[in-house]
Amino acid sequence: MATIGRINGASFNNTPRLLYIATAAFNDYFYSYSTSINAQLVTVGTLSAVTDATPGNCPAGRVLRENGRKLYPDANPGITTYMVGVYDAQSLLSGFIDPNAQVFQIYNTDKPTYLSDGVEPTLGTTDRGPSIFTRGNVLGAGSLDISGSAHIYGSTRVDNGLTVYNGSQINGGQSVNDGQTVYSRFILATSGIYTQNGTNTITLDCSISNIFVITINSNSNFTLAASNMIAGQMVYVLYANSGGNTPTVTMGTGIRGYYSGSEQPITFSGTLSITQQFMTFSTNLCELSRMFIAGS
Repeated sequence: MATIGRINGASFNNTPRLLYIATAAFNDYFYSYSTSINAQLVTVGTLSAVTDATPGNCPAGRVLRENGRKLYPDANPGITTYMVGVYDAQSLLSGFIDPNAQVFQIYNTDKPTYLSDGVEPTLGTTDRGPSIFTRGNVLGAGSLDISGSAHIYGSTRVDNGLTVYNGSQINGGQSVNDGQTVYSRFILATSGIYTQNGTNTITLDCSISNIFVITINSNSNFTLAASNMIAGQMVYVLYANSGGNTPTVTMGTGIRGYYSGSEQPITFSGTLSITQQFMTFSTNLCELSRMFIAGS
């Protein structure tokens, strides 16, 4: 029985104070409990879903307050784990939960349940769970969802691939040490194939390949351009000219060609084929080398 006190809060000494916050929709973890007597005159206990509990009215972030009811294994028929009674002050639903289930976290261990959800005074945001500061391990079998920054000072192991949505995709085996940002893109793809048939401009899409083959099928001059490159990307271009055509290729948007007083175009003669090697600097492919292959 609660003791009524005058000035020291003793009136609330025996009231429930423990609160839980849901880290996921908890309707499937929210139970009602009932008992009945079977044909053998044995009391049978049954857990069932709370009526009207749905993902919509039992969402992540909802705070549940203890109502003082408890269920104990053996003492309560049909109960195999310790359970506590809670109520949701927003939906007004009540029932039992396993307080150690994976969808619940302690919200506040010293706060009367009749008080409303907390609001942080400085930011004005609704309180969630308390922060964690530990020298121990943090182990989880579910998802990790971080809306802020993550700082990992030791090594990180990702066994099943890591996708970074605002940068590169690392598919496994990539080691990045000491804060190094990896800009390079290396893709072997057969989709980087172009044919010159009197085309005015051929634009290399560097997001689909690092290796491009351009087949020369006419004598018409054309311009080589590039798009979607990233800093540090290596790009290789092979001009296949087995037909002996004689076009001139000038470097266009996104490309800086071989320079000797001025940028040098490529001029074909006979069955000459040519390769070029580029590396991306800033927003341009910069030519590193040019090789002429006769009679190919």
